[in-house]
Amino acid sequence: IVFFSEMEELGECECLHGEHPTVWFNFNAIVVFLPFMSVCGIIFNIINFVVYSRRRSSGSAYLAALGCSDIGVCLCGIFVIWADSARGYNFDFDQYYVFILPYAIPFGNFFQMLSVYITVLAAIDCFLTVIRLKGLLTPRSIKVLIIAIVAYNVITLWELEAVHCINPAHNKTMYNLCPTNLRMNDLYVQYYKGMMYTTFMAFLPFILLSVLTILILILLKRMRPAPLINSVDTVIFISLKRRHKKVHFPLLHRTVPFPLLSRTHTGTITVPFPLPDCCPAQEEVGSPVALLLVIVLFLICNITSLMVNIFEMIQIEIDDFIIDILVDVGNLLVVFNATANFIIYYCSDPDFRNEIPRLCANWGSMDTAKKRGRSLRDHPYKNGDLSASAAAPILI
Repeated sequence: IVFFSEMEELGECECLHGEHPTVWFNFNAIVVFLPFMSVCGIIFNIINFVVYSRRRSSGSAYLAALGCSDIGVCLCGIFVIWADSARGYNFDFDQYYVFILPYAIPFGNFFQMLSVYITVLAAIDCFLTVIRLKGLLTPRSIKVLIIAIVAYNVITLWELEAVHCINPAHNKTMYNLCPTNLRMNDLYVQYYKGMMYTTFMAFLPFILLSVLTILILILLKRMRPAPLINSVDTVIFISLKRRHKKVHFPLLHRTVPFPLLSRTHTGTITVPFPLPDCCPAQEEVGSPVALLLVIVLFLICNITSLMVNIFEMIQIEIDDFIIDILVDVGNLLVVFNATANFIIYYCSDPDFRNEIPRLCANWGSMDTAKKRGRSLRDHPYKNGDLSASAAAPILI
């Protein structure tokens, strides 16, 4: 009797997760392939963050922050995009995850918006570096950006809710993910989800990045610095200057041959002539290459989502099959954008490429040291040797 009284109080489910119109494409692209790409993206972006967080330039700080936000995008690729599609193929998974999605989707929106505007900040910093106006924008602006994006997206926590209802097709109760009254409000949909979201997530970053990319390319093309490297000796001297903090210049003669380079008893490098201070200028000119490729990849990967937003804003009627294909492709490209930055850094930045084997070697040496430390603690006196040397660690 209690069961039937509860059934009478519950309403019919109005937000059923129906069958996807593009089952084959959605299952293979989102359910099967997307989790694998997201896991690769998480690993790649951890490497991106570790490498660029060790550098002190402002551009590297933005790329390190972009790696963190892209980790969040890849996680949301699993816990939001994949989960929202996978729950349509399993009823039990749908009933459990329907309580998580109302909170997971706002986090997905936060990380996606954060990645977009960190890319914009990095482009602005790159432009200021090219025109020699460094210092106007500092990495501390990332903190202000995070606060602004949290304030913008916090309202989305009240957009969805799990509703207990009756499935009329099977005549049984279930939990269904439905929009709240806030999400159904006409003013909220028109201004916040329509105009503001389309402006701040599509048009504004797309236009800013396009204009900045064009300006940076024009400025780099016009900048024709004089050749600063004239010999093999100078190349070696420049590399030595990068690696050593203390360099002495006892002579001011530039024609002294390279073999006179020597090392003092204090461990510092003695160079017979002052080294040309050309490295900062060359690094400032060469550093935008990786960032420009990141921006171009961002524009390419987000053009599908921009098209969908334009179609919705100007109310163009398109077949549901095409819209679902575009939405799945757009979601796939968003995660791909967060994953493929590693490939750009690896191919365009020699320092980044050379740093990866060092990281692997450091991690391997740390594991070896931990194992050696455990073995020494577990067996301090091997074979009954009670001398001090038996328990002493081996120094390499």
